[in-house]
Amino acid sequence: MAIPVRAELAEGFCNKCGTDSLFDVRRSGPRSGSIVRPCRTCKIELNKARYKIHPYAYDANSLARQRISSRWYKAWAAMKQRCLNPNRDGSEYWLGKGIKVCSRWLNSPENFLADICKPPTGKSLDRFPNPNGDYSPDNCRWATVQEQGQNRRNTKLSGERVIQIRILARTLPQIEIAPMFGVGPSTICDVVNKKRWANV
Repeated sequence: MAIPVRAELAEGFCNKCGTDSLFDVRRSGPRSGSIVRPCRTCKIELNKARYKIHPYAYDANSLARQRISSRWYKAWAAMKQRCLNPNRDGSEYWLGKGIKVCSRWLNSPENFLADICKPPTGKSLDRFPNPNGDYSPDNCRWATVQEQGQNRRNTKLSGERVIQIRILARTLPQIEIAPMFGVGPSTICDVVNKKRWANV
């Protein structure tokens, strides 16, 4: 059984708020002279500004901590990052294209949860039916990886076109069908054999 180590407190000066504070010197390692660094309260405020973390992340209430670790909350936070953070990888696909989060969801995870409910297992947030539209209650759903692949901006097929391909495949060679829909013969083969668009 591990023996808990007590904090070793020493007085120091917070270089952010300018007050005298107590610091845990056990965590700071060897030192010389007085301690000059942000106090605990200032560190929390700095982290909020740096990572744009919702205030729930700093709520001592265990229920709130469970909330921020839930899948729906992470989806809400990731949605905001995609649309608001220019330093995020791939931001050109969301922020760069002018995609926004609706005002109802922007600062309210509660509204997001009320409108879209908790995600089923194996599904994540998807903009549907308009993959080029904003994040809003009428343009979002929880979808599987396959469903999201069918809803990408650059997809050349749709449910209606898939049905047409399968009907044509009864009388025409697949190699002749491919140019009609702007896809390769291998894609036609996968559609006909339901390796793709199996849900249609």
